[in-house]
Amino acid sequence: MDPITVQKTVETFADFLLKYFVALAAVGALSMAMIELWKKLRDSRTRFHAKAVSAWMNASPGAFELARNLNLSSGGEASLNHAYRELIHLTTGTGMDAAFDTSRTLLDRRGDLGGTWRFARKPEHALFALELDRMLGHIQDAADIALSNPKRYSNLYLFMTHGADPQDVFDWYLQADTLPRIMDAESVDRDEAKRRADLYARLHQVVKRKLDAFQLFEGDKWVNWNQLSANIAGMLVLFVTLLWVQLTGPSGAQGLSLGGIAGIVIASLLGGMLAPIAKDVIVALRKVRQGG
Repeated sequence: MDPITVQKTVETFADFLLKYFVALAAVGALSMAMIELWKKLRDSRTRFHAKAVSAWMNASPGAFELARNLNLSSGGEASLNHAYRELIHLTTGTGMDAAFDTSRTLLDRRGDLGGTWRFARKPEHALFALELDRMLGHIQDAADIALSNPKRYSNLYLFMTHGADPQDVFDWYLQADTLPRIMDAESVDRDEAKRRADLYARLHQVVKRKLDAFQLFEGDKWVNWNQLSANIAGMLVLFVTLLWVQLTGPSGAQGLSLGGIAGIVIASLLGGMLAPIAKDVIVALRKVRQGG
């Protein structure tokens, strides 16, 4: 087989695909613009994060079993509300009373902020309006404060350290505010200092991994939701476009048969799935045309 013939065939096929994927890229761009507009109008990220954090809090009722057993705090459902209140207070600077009202509402509604299009914005919602990595950074700061002051923020401390060794949680709760024992004027009991450092490191590692797991899980859900939305929007845009082209063509509505509609539906489904990646495919096809 002549290599030149093969090359021309590949280039011809690449030209055909390039035209097709340029159209799909336009569909993808329009679809993403529509999705971004929808997200802005409904403040989707704030809603998504409020539901995610509230579900995360609701999923750990056992975090306060230690509180009831050791009398560290009030325990029970109230402690979950107080933990959420402390989190909102430390991440937004909102007063404790307002933060408690918001935390109770969010837990009762499972994070639903209400409203079909808009919801009543409050300073307490500022945490949820951040991008995921920035939101987790603020929560990490709040967790560090709770670790350093477990008696002041006992509910958040118990929630954040849930999953660690209960004895470590109890020991640090009692010893966090106690300075290491001084042996003389110039030295500190090194064994005790090392034990305290190891204790804090173990708890801090549990908290960090807990937040990492939350970020990975919710980040994946957000990406998948956006991908699915882009596919559905691309399918609808392509279906309407192909239908409009058929209806405004020479044959008009008379040439639109059941088989033609089925073909448009199939093309819309395939095009909607390919539209989000059309830009990457265009780059690859241009390299083929240029011999790269």
